[in-house]
Amino acid sequence: MNCTRKRSRMPALSSTAHALAGLAVAIVSSSAFAERSYNTWRTYSGGADSAQYSALDQINKSNVSKLEVVWSFPA
Repeated sequence: MNCTRKRSRMPALSSTAHALAGLAVAIVSSSAFAERSYNTWRTYSGGADSAQYSALDQINKSNVSKLEVVWSFPA
């Protein structure tokens, strides 16, 4: 009597799914890191972490005194 079993492809598919999930996490993490470089102000409070910080350097100690109010909103 021949009692050989067919090999299941589930373990291979499972490891592939895990690898793809890991790749997706890595991509999301790298884009989150890029957002944390504080070179943009895309959302309210500066970013998802609400850091209210910007690494942009157009305004510095030498020109901050030249700033003017260009718009305001009565609250």
